[in-house]
Amino acid sequence: ADQEEVSGETALLPIQHWFFAQERERPQHFNQAVLLYRAEGFEETAVRKAMDHLVKHHDALRAVFRQTSAGYTAWTRAVEEGTLYTLETVDYRKQENYAEALEAKATEIQSSMDLSAGPLVKLGWFRTAEGDHLLIAIHHLVVDGVSWRILFEDFSTGYEQASKGEPVRLPYKTDSFQTWAQELSSYANRPEAASDASYWKQVEQAKAAIAPLPKDFAYEGSLNADSEVLTVEWTEAETQQLLKQAHRAYNTEVNDLLLTALGLAVHHWTGAGQVLVNLEGHGREAILPEVNITRTVGWFTSLYPVLLETGKEMTLAQRIKETKEGLRRIPHKGLTYGTWRYLSPTFGSGESCAIAEPEISFNYLGQVDQDLQNSGITLSSYHAGETEDAHSRLPYTLDLNAMISEGTLRLTIAYSRKQYRKETLERVAGLLQSALQE
Repeated sequence: ADQEEVSGETALLPIQHWFFAQERERPQHFNQAVLLYRAEGFEETAVRKAMDHLVKHHDALRAVFRQTSAGYTAWTRAVEEGTLYTLETVDYRKQENYAEALEAKATEIQSSMDLSAGPLVKLGWFRTAEGDHLLIAIHHLVVDGVSWRILFEDFSTGYEQASKGEPVRLPYKTDSFQTWAQELSSYANRPEAASDASYWKQVEQAKAAIAPLPKDFAYEGSLNADSEVLTVEWTEAETQQLLKQAHRAYNTEVNDLLLTALGLAVHHWTGAGQVLVNLEGHGREAILPEVNITRTVGWFTSLYPVLLETGKEMTLAQRIKETKEGLRRIPHKGLTYGTWRYLSPTFGSGESCAIAEPEISFNYLGQVDQDLQNSGITLSSYHAGETEDAHSRLPYTLDLNAMISEGTLRLTIAYSRKQYRKETLERVAGLLQSALQE
């Protein structure tokens, strides 16, 4: 891949179009962030050297987004064009109770991004008597889960090299985010995109027949501030069964079983024969074999709707097979829904485009214990601050995230207290728990 610096106009990816289509009141406050901890403290020079290299190396981190009459456009700034990132230092070494102050400061840093001028990377360095905490906050428009794994690896490599006084050397770059965005836009116009489009059109037509989820209170326009979260946990033994044994019966993946359980739980709750769910994919499918993005940072995520069949008369075995086969039929693991909807010239031609959005979002994040150990850096036990503005609207009625951490499967369900009583969601959580155990 080209190792030169990348700059200039950059096409938007479908997920970025989706983000701007939400017309958030404060789009600048929508980040992903981590708070790292190092008992021996961080060395400022080493942090700065590692970060300088990171933001120069990963072009997407230098992007800015400007509003024009035709919507938002993305621009990748050259290395010399403005600040690469900011680093704010706060010293709590003489304070005994600093947790609240630290988290409030982290939120303040997170809410201060400027989409049109940048930088979209901000750091907070919190010094305490027990060691140092380092906040790395990046606007979600330029980063995703896969990107963080690359960044963790590069940051710990760079930090270690710099603290030993060696020059920072990162692995070679893969193709740029700019290249992928350009190629994906041209893919949307290729003939092979048409067969995917017909699949997605069928899904859109089926979506129209889905009944809304039952609510305790009729309320539209719930905000982040109204959100409550419930957590369901399975035991370590059950988690091991899910990861190692349960897939043998029908050659399934973890996601197939989790979604079967979700469909079953919603069916028991509402009686619905079909459940509409928004799924998230990493969006890096090998749809453009000539482009290599294995080490490319950016927001690639694909969002796509899935209909789960949960008819009354089905046995558990039929449900599992139906879910598995339904998921296998999805073209390119869902990546092309976004290209059809946001990049395709044919979208919306001749058919009504009042798209029913799924009320349920489900995302399985896999095993999230990242490997940061090599430089004495771990994840902090403190909260990294609010990654999202409290006044932004909740995009889903039920937002589910499952992950395996420290050997156990945990699933969080976020909902609005203006729509549901806690007891209702506790019942749904119980249905989910027993459906997966079954």
